[in-house]
Amino acid sequence: MQTCNKATDRTSRALPRVAFALLLVGMTGLVLWPMWDETATVDETTFMGGGYAYLRGGTCKMAEENPLLVQVLMALPMMAFDVHVSDEARAIMEQRAFSPVGWPWSGPPRPLPELFPSLPSFYHYGLAEAQHFGRILVYDPRNAAEWMLFCARAVMWLFTLGTTLLVWWWTRELTSDEWAGVVAATLWGLNPVTLAYGHLAITEPGIALGYPLAIWWFGKVLQKPTAGRVVLLGVFCALAMQMKFLALILGPTFLVMLGLYWWSKRPAIAWAQLTQRLGWFIAAAWGTTLLVYFPNLSPPPPIDAAQAETLRVPGWFQTLRPVLVPGEFFKAVTLKLLHSRAGQDAFLCGEWRKMGWWYYYPLAMWFKTPLPVLLATGVAIALLLRQARVAVRDVARMLPWIGAVMFVLLSLHSTINIGVRHMLPVYPLLAVSVTTELWRAGRAGRWSAGVAIGWLVMVVAFAWPHFIPYMNEFGGGSANGYRVLIDSNYDWGQDGKRLKRWMEANNISHIYLDFFGTQTAIEWHRIPNTRVDAASARRIREGWLVVSVSQLMRPEWSWLRESRQPDARVAYTLVVYRLP
Repeated sequence: MQTCNKATDRTSRALPRVAFALLLVGMTGLVLWPMWDETATVDETTFMGGGYAYLRGGTCKMAEENPLLVQVLMALPMMAFDVHVSDEARAIMEQRAFSPVGWPWSGPPRPLPELFPSLPSFYHYGLAEAQHFGRILVYDPRNAAEWMLFCARAVMWLFTLGTTLLVWWWTRELTSDEWAGVVAATLWGLNPVTLAYGHLAITEPGIALGYPLAIWWFGKVLQKPTAGRVVLLGVFCALAMQMKFLALILGPTFLVMLGLYWWSKRPAIAWAQLTQRLGWFIAAAWGTTLLVYFPNLSPPPPIDAAQAETLRVPGWFQTLRPVLVPGEFFKAVTLKLLHSRAGQDAFLCGEWRKMGWWYYYPLAMWFKTPLPVLLATGVAIALLLRQARVAVRDVARMLPWIGAVMFVLLSLHSTINIGVRHMLPVYPLLAVSVTTELWRAGRAGRWSAGVAIGWLVMVVAFAWPHFIPYMNEFGGGSANGYRVLIDSNYDWGQDGKRLKRWMEANNISHIYLDFFGTQTAIEWHRIPNTRVDAASARRIREGWLVVSVSQLMRPEWSWLRESRQPDARVAYTLVVYRLP
């Protein structure tokens, strides 16, 4: 009897782990086809080119405004390919060729001679060159563009699987239940938002792991602030910053968590020890950053006042210049902060704005998050509020909630309103928090979690393989979601290959095209097209007109949008009109 009981116990422990392994396999199976079939989205080739330029030439010029390490990791598989670099691409990589216009550190682009007559320079902002370089590098006719893109995406998918592992492990710790870990991992892993952006060669999969990982480990440091744990926290925070500069949110988030810990525990503060631990943290974080940028460890070079004014280099950057090491890292952070203040054209529910809306990201999550996840989150919040007096003193229980709430709250100030993907780190934290609360509620909570998982599986089955344009019922569903959100929320240029198949199936030999995506990819796939804009499209007398919905919703296309219905649609994102 004892032997039978032991065998039963082993089986009961093994089953949830088998289920978790099957989840990882299932997630990968769901994204393999989109990883191969989707054309490069707007940013992917830029990131791949930035990493390749650093690996081959040691230059950060093609990797500005975004962290270096994540781009290098995406580009690593390219080292296994025989990558052909055209003369034009090589000239850009070696800083012998530049865009006709240059970007100052803030504000609109200007002609280069007016902007900065002495090029190349550390202070030149190479955004235009980086974007063009990535496109012509990846989509060089001699290169295996699709395979290189697939491999770069595979690297970032490993980060998504790593986040799934973290969610599973963290929830097991909080609930002491293997099945709770599986449920939490499923709420994260089978979310269409996760599947949409977790398989792309972009920075978001990296920060979706880095931000929760740093918060989870911060909880370990609060429990036992040993030197080793503090140093590792510094490493994790630095690596999170090297995934996406949104990791700066960790600073105020940690302060809130420290405040809650002090309020609930009232520990005696040993200031000497606290100062020592802070020193170790800073040393570890800075040392990791230096290692990433090695051997580019010099501070920014001097710049005269006239050039600084022309390029709009902030005064604080000029003052602190000698200690900003590595210079390329601090330049990238500064450019990102300036960009976030400058705003960017954004669309929400039929309206366009330059500086965005404070409620953009909460509303985007409301439209993009599956209903079962929204409902489970609502139930979990209600359960938490019922026990608020007890829960608020349980620091370990509150950490994922605080991490999620702080990320959303601090995003309210952002003027860059272009995609729910920026909120990707919130979803693993919600998966841990929601599952923990449901498990604490006993059998009723666990049954609710099971219903949510079953519902979520059906949502994913219906959404596949078009995860990027997925929209829940509040957003009008995937077919109509472009009326409330566009850009990377819906149409990010991913359907070029599907457009080609549609043309072949309908025997269409030529189209007029306004494509929100990489035109170089359209040419690489040999799609016969004539590029048009809203004004030139009015002059078309006969033919097939194809417009990306991210373009169609712009004001200049209202004459077409309001006058007739499309004759066909390709994969949700491309509308087709047969003219006249």
